Amino acid sequence: MVKSVFIYVLFLLYGFSVYGQGDLYKEYLTAGNALEKAQISYRLAKEFYSLGNYDSSLFFFEIPLKMELNLEEGALLKGHCAFWRGHIFSIDGRYSNSIKCYQQAIVFYQSISEEFHVGQCYWANGKNNAFLAQSDEAERCFVFAQASFTSSQWPSNSYEFYYDWGYHKWTSEKHKEALYFFDKALALNTEPLFISRVKNLKGASFRFTEQYDSAFQAYAEAISLAKSHNSVPELGWPLNNLGFLYLQLGNYDSASYYFTKCIEVTNGFSYPLIEGTSRINKAQTFQALERHQEAVEELLIALPITKPLENKAEYLRGLGLGIQLANSLQNDSLHQVWLEEYSQHLISRSEHEAELMREKEVAELNRLLLAQENENLEKALREEGPLINNSFIAGLTSLLALGAFILWDKARKREALMIDLLASTEAAKRIGRIEKHQQQAQNAFDISVERKRVAGILRRRIQPNQNLDAPSEEGSA
Repeated sequence: MVKSVFIYVLFLLYGFSVYGQGDLYKEYLTAGNALEKAQISYRLAKEFYSLGNYDSSLFFFEIPLKMELNLEEGALLKGHCAFWRGHIFSIDGRYSNSIKCYQQAIVFYQSISEEFHVGQCYWANGKNNAFLAQSDEAERCFVFAQASFTSSQWPSNSYEFYYDWGYHKWTSEKHKEALYFFDKALALNTEPLFISRVKNLKGASFRFTEQYDSAFQAYAEAISLAKSHNSVPELGWPLNNLGFLYLQLGNYDSASYYFTKCIEVTNGFSYPLIEGTSRINKAQTFQALERHQEAVEELLIALPITKPLENKAEYLRGLGLGIQLANSLQNDSLHQVWLEEYSQHLISRSEHEAELMREKEVAELNRLLLAQENENLEKALREEGPLINNSFIAGLTSLLALGAFILWDKARKREALMIDLLASTEAAKRIGRIEKHQQQAQNAFDISVERKRVAGILRRRIQPNQNLDAPSEEGSA
């Protein structure tokens, strides 16, 4: 048993040497005391983070958190480890896990009165909670972050803090408060493209509060600054949003003009969300003008652009508009294609949510197995450490490569088995969700048809005011 574990140690050391962490990992395994081992583990975690290997980085950041360390130096190191784990989870979109890690970091930092780092954690959790639409908790975190920075020191990028707070207010539709924080951010940063980005958001807030003259001015300033610095995203969004404002006010010719300008600016560049959004908005403008065929032609370009995007909101909006247009044109074949696509997306979204849950469960199982294997490796090295030498390792390079492949294949098969086991429990539920979403899509279509029939009867009796479905407006950077 000891020999087999020893060979496994060699396999691992070979794997580490391939990626350049072999020496550092040997230092970790032979460290003389807990603090030294924790510090080396932290360095290993940073190395893996720089390589984009987030799973290994998370693993080594977690090791010091489980160790008994002296109060001050140990608490600071543990705080940093928890902070980095929170950062990695937020990159991965696992915001709930990220929040817990930052909360853990806050406890360590507060124990040694590191108020600046406490503020950084609250700032990060303000953004995390905003992503999760936890508006009240996000606000609480931003307030605590401000208090921590005030009692210690402000970060050099404090303008980003006010921008993030303002953006949280903006997404919460508290536009007067958003304008206040945007102005504070602008007072701290005079970089032209940053000003353009903030002016674009201010234009949207002015529009929501019906300050239309101020909205026009803000968009014009954003466009002018972006033009002078040849920035496609900073120019594309205010062009789209200015068209959006004209569309809302019923000036369809001007709306179409600015949507077209946005499309011209972004066409040929890798900004599919901006171009796709403007094309769908332009199609909606054509719908308002009852130029239905032109609207469909615009959608036929927009939908393939927006379909691959991770955020499907614009793609779904385009499909919904397309279903209406195909119905108006009595194009049954196109109507059926888009209706089926819309329904299928609802099914896929449910399956994707289930898949994310399975991936998290598999990752946790692998984490537990990796932790156990690490304990076995440390034990084996203590028992067989004197036998390890560089010449012996070099002589077994071919064997190590073969062994590393065998271990990788074993891990792959183990993960596949766990996925199959987890997937089998979801099969029956998935069938039920598919049937449910198909029925929901058909019900929505039936309701739409009935509404159009009633609207047709009313249209023959009176001349109604035209109401537009709200087009999309993007304000993010």
